[in-house]
Amino acid sequence: MSKSTSRGFTLVELLVVIAIIGVLVALLLPAVQAARESARKMQCNSQLRELGQAALTFESAKKRFPGWQEIVARDSSAPIAVIKNGDPKNKPAGWTVLLLPYLDQNTLYDAWDDQSVASTDQRLVQFLPIYSCPSRQTVYQKGTYTSYVANVGYSDLPGVVVDKSSATYWGKFSKTNGVFLDRIPYNSGGALASLNPNRLNEVTLTDINDGLTNTLLFAENLMGGQWNAAGDTGYGTQHQCEITFHWFYATEGKVSPCNLPNGAASAVDPQWKVNGNAPGTSRPNADPNSIASNVALWQATARPSAWHSGGVNVVFADKHTVFLNEQIDYDVYQQLMTPYGKKSSMPCGTYILKAEDYGG
Repeated sequence: MSKSTSRGFTLVELLVVIAIIGVLVALLLPAVQAARESARKMQCNSQLRELGQAALTFESAKKRFPGWQEIVARDSSAPIAVIKNGDPKNKPAGWTVLLLPYLDQNTLYDAWDDQSVASTDQRLVQFLPIYSCPSRQTVYQKGTYTSYVANVGYSDLPGVVVDKSSATYWGKFSKTNGVFLDRIPYNSGGALASLNPNRLNEVTLTDINDGLTNTLLFAENLMGGQWNAAGDTGYGTQHQCEITFHWFYATEGKVSPCNLPNGAASAVDPQWKVNGNAPGTSRPNADPNSIASNVALWQATARPSAWHSGGVNVVFADKHTVFLNEQIDYDVYQQLMTPYGKKSSMPCGTYILKAEDYGG
């Protein structure tokens, strides 16, 4: 009568099995991470398309695109509110607030537009997933942080003093240079109805002469700040850079490092470019709080940037989305932002865009 015997794994065999499993996990992990990032990238793309649709619906209803900042809770007999004082009337609000009714956030918008609700009321500030790229660092996926910024077009070089009380200001930041314009008049005190200018700049679909497919509306930005950022001051300020992206006047074909804020206007600082890095760094700054008091750096980084490898998601005025290649030439970047390049302040306004210029 035979007796069967069995033995377990030897220590060497067990170590070999563990090693094999470890190798398989090491091989699979990058693929799993890549699949997750691909899904996050697609979700980000979808959210930008939704923002594009909201902007187009706003334009259809109002016969113009929203400003990058406007007044809500309007009362023509009262002055523009000062946010820090919590004034409930004539509250400055960014495009992020203006689009709320078109993003299924009517209740939140109604609170912003309520003349009895102070601008400091905590009901006005909350986390909105539609404004948050899922690839962004977790620490910024809360509160009122936004991952998306709107096309304001031209901006002065860092260090240039912006005088909102002058007619030059309102002529420079015009509808040929960008889509979302400043629509808060100069606050010299007194009633809203008495402030200047009487007629604010605006952009309609028919003003986009370069074509809806060639004009950017929104992009990602790692330096996006608070979506509730707004104030009565205008271009060149921190709150503008928190919710917008822009282009600087720079001579075509010139790309070289320069020191802000005194860099030559004929050069493009590396930070200004899509996903641009500051000299000596390996990737763009992703902490908007790190430069909160440095307006020049806010301006330098108010351009598309993202964690996605190789480029950023953007949406155009016809609602189509593109993964914008981070190697895009700065001239093309300017061209994509100007609604009417030929009459804009851009130095290369006669350039004719080609399909391969901006594809990812």
